Amino acid sequence: MKENKTFVALCTESFTSNHAAICSVAMVKVVNSVVVQEFHSLVRPVAGKGNMLDTFLFVFGGNKYANAPEFPEVLRLMEAFAGSCKIVVYDEKEIVRVRRNCRFFGVESSNLLTNEFLDICRMPGEELEESCECYGIKLKADCCLLDKTRACAGLYMKVGQTHRLPSNELCDGLEPFSMGKEDLYNLLPDDEVTDRNTIFYHKHIFISGIFSRYPDINVLLSKLHKFGAINLFSFSYTADMVILGEGADRSVLGRLRQESNVQILTEIALYDILDDIERR
Repeated sequence: MKENKTFVALCTESFTSNHAAICSVAMVKVVNSVVVQEFHSLVRPVAGKGNMLDTFLFVFGGNKYANAPEFPEVLRLMEAFAGSCKIVVYDEKEIVRVRRNCRFFGVESSNLLTNEFLDICRMPGEELEESCECYGIKLKADCCLLDKTRACAGLYMKVGQTHRLPSNELCDGLEPFSMGKEDLYNLLPDDEVTDRNTIFYHKHIFISGIFSRYPDINVLLSKLHKFGAINLFSFSYTADMVILGEGADRSVLGRLRQESNVQILTEIALYDILDDIERR
């Protein structure tokens, strides 16, 4: 008798080879060994140094990526789709990508990250396409991400052998990705925080605009980082505070009108707070 399997297969796509900048996700839900639902979404990739993002968008599809939702928005859809199902991936890099993007955007908890993760038992050096050929699963050379996810689901139903991934340890020791000064976007350990009694401590902060005191924005990011702030590279729903300098992004201003729980600091207000901290 064939074993009934209920799970969600997951595949992601990235513009780069370092598990960063997810640009597409696909999921296939299987209930009792029957495919019942599919999900696919483009993801607006994170900008890099200079005009790296613009180059990516130009080369890989222009407005279809530029107008796509950011990762935190797509993550909420992924969470709803997966529910409490176990997550099946072809190899652990899929989960590494998801977890690194979560860390980068300041997402500290997600039911998607607490689900049971299973890595399909693949042979060392064997790609998805080779495994599909081995098990008689058709996969075209020019297949899309959703096709790969369907193939992943089919493999799991055929192979049946998996390797359980320790989801809470999977990214330990791996650097969260960021574009530019990587350490400025990570949470600083408490014993390295210079002052925990500031409004910046353990707050997710997004900065937009130009600041006269800080021509190099990394200097300001570094100062906030040392106060225990979690700097966000891109504005998202996880932001606790937004600091607005001269010429702040208008799209951010528009979104702030819909986010009543976000604290807003002007450039002058920021300087006043920093000056008070310095006088202590």
